[in-house]
Amino acid sequence: MLLLDYKNRSNVRLLGLDLDKNALDGAYKLANERGLARQVELRHADAWEADLNAEVDILTSDGHIYETDNERVVSSTH
Repeated sequence: MLLLDYKNRSNVRLLGLDLDKNALDGAYKLANERGLARQVELRHADAWEADLNAEVDILTSDGHIYETDNERVVSSTH
């Protein structure tokens, strides 16, 4: 999402969650390089436990799941 062109979209806000601190550091760096630092909020959090309380237009995942309970993964997709 950080690689998309937001030049004509000043109202765009991006929220990212990750358990991996290195991934968050890389995302912060990329956001700064792309001039998006003020539009990006990144949280070190477990998506299963996160209290987002936010309305979103798009929700995406890169497919990495840090969950050892297979039943929990399957039940979350239905």
